Amino acid sequence: MIIGILTTFVVVYISYLLLLFFAQDKLIFLGAKPNHLLYNKLEHCSEDIPSDNNILQGWKVNGSKPDSDSIAIYFGGNAEDTSGMLSILSQLNVKQAYTYNYRGYGLSEGITSERNICSDAVTIYNHVMNHSPNTRLIIIGQSLGSAVAGYLASKKTIDKLILLSPLSSISDIARLRFKNTFPCTLVKHKFELIEHVRNVTAKTLVIIAQKDSIIPYDHSMKTYKNITSQKQLTEIAGADHNDIFTFCNTTKRINQFISV
Repeated sequence: MIIGILTTFVVVYISYLLLLFFAQDKLIFLGAKPNHLLYNKLEHCSEDIPSDNNILQGWKVNGSKPDSDSIAIYFGGNAEDTSGMLSILSQLNVKQAYTYNYRGYGLSEGITSERNICSDAVTIYNHVMNHSPNTRLIIIGQSLGSAVAGYLASKKTIDKLILLSPLSSISDIARLRFKNTFPCTLVKHKFELIEHVRNVTAKTLVIIAQKDSIIPYDHSMKTYKNITSQKQLTEIAGADHNDIFTFCNTTKRINQFISV
C-alpha cells in the first residue's frame, strides 16, 4: 500500500513538473494584444526595425529637452504594450526616447524568449547609437524589462541605468510562487538580473514601489545590493507595481537622476 501511495505521489509530482515546464513561457511572457486604433494614432512616431529576420514594432518620441545630448531606451514589463508609455517618455529630460514591443507583443514578429529579447535589446542599442553616435544613452527597464535593461547595460557602454520595480531573477520568483516545489534547473528563462548588475559600470537608479504586490521588496533590494557601480535608491510611497507611473514623484525622480 505504501509503495502504491509513493508511486502515485511520484507520478503526480512528475506530471506537475511537466505541466509547469511546458507552461512557463505563457506564465512569464503574458504578451500584449495589438491595439490597432492606438497604433494608427501613433503612426507619425513609428520606428520599426528588423532583428533576426523579424520586424520589431517601435516608436521614437521627442523628450522634454530638445537641446539635451541624452537619449533614452525603455524596456517594458511582461504584459506591456510599450506604446502606452509614450506620453511618459515624452516628459523625460532627454532629446528623444525609443521603445519597442518584445517579439510576439503587439505587432512585433517572432517568438518571445529570454535569448530573443536580449538579442533584440542589442539590436535596438546598435540602431539608436548608429543614428545618434555622440549622445549619452539612458537605459530604462521596468519589471521584466529591468532584467533586459540590466543585461544590455552589462554588455554595452551607456551613461545611466534606471531600474523600476526590478526583479532579482525568475528563479527567485518561481521559488516563491511555487513554494520551492519547482526546481530552478527547469526554469528556461532565468533573467538573472542580480548577476548582470555586477557587471554594470554605469550610474544606476533603482526605484521601488513601496506597496509592490508583484515583485517582492526583498527581491528588488537583493538586486540593489548586488549593484557594484555608483547607485541610488528611491521608494515611491503608496505605489503598487502597475501604477508606479501614476505617481508624479516617479517621473520627477527619473528626471532628477538624468539631469545630474
